[in-house]
Amino acid sequence: MTRNLSSGLLLLLIATTLVWTQAGLAADDNLLKNGNFEKRQSQSLPMGWQAFSSDKNHWYGTFSREDASTGSSSVSFLNSDKKVDYQGIFQPVRVKPGQRFEFSVYVANDPDHPLSGLSHGQLSIEWFDAQGKELDRSWSQAWGTHTSQEKWVKYAMVGTAPAKAVQGNFVITFFSGGETTGGFVLDDAAVIKTK
Repeated sequence: MTRNLSSGLLLLLIATTLVWTQAGLAADDNLLKNGNFEKRQSQSLPMGWQAFSSDKNHWYGTFSREDASTGSSSVSFLNSDKKVDYQGIFQPVRVKPGQRFEFSVYVANDPDHPLSGLSHGQLSIEWFDAQGKELDRSWSQAWGTHTSQEKWVKYAMVGTAPAKAVQGNFVITFFSGGETTGGFVLDDAAVIKTK
């Protein structure tokens, strides 16, 4: 009986160690800085991220402490009263031609101000050469009014760096669709090299 108990405890210890090791590797493999949006660069911009918009690069996003997939913060994208066709955040990552990446984020429709009309969000990867010329761009499936307000949904895309690529901009964009209300929250953005 003691031998069986010792063997069982040893197997449990090994299994627990493997789970911890895999969880640690997954977190370390994320090429994005502050993908969980826990650190702030300013009142509304997450540390390590750059903002853009059709309104002179003013970003109307905010931090949300009420909704988070993990941790204590997420980022909330909201339509504004102003005419803003698009807005977003991105992070550049050094790449080599032929490398393959999975870009993912968890999204929930804002329960207080849900997306309406043609408003939607989307991931994209922009590939650049050493001279800063854009070589290619690819897009994920969009999320919109159909996105859940009650649970986090993972959206992901895979992209392969083309010939001459040295940088990939991993972009999260909110398209207003002509609406002035509505939004979504997002958390746990990740870029993982898969090849």
